[in-house]
Amino acid sequence: MIDDASIDRTMLVLAADAHWRAARWWVRIAAVICGKHRVVDHLGCRNRIAVWRGVPYLWAIYEVPA
Repeated sequence: MIDDASIDRTMLVLAADAHWRAARWWVRIAAVICGKHRVVDHLGCRNRIAVWRGVPYLWAIYEVPA
């Protein structure tokens, strides 16, 4: 069964990835350095998201060891 929290995590990761791809290089650097970081575990991966000026940017994805 899919719960609301799983959908929220999916949408956050997808939105953060879209913002990262559309951002310029200096916005990416500012997000990583100055942004507030959040780690989201989803579908066997650990996603590192930096929120800068209210916009999430997905900047790292790690596979969670089994």
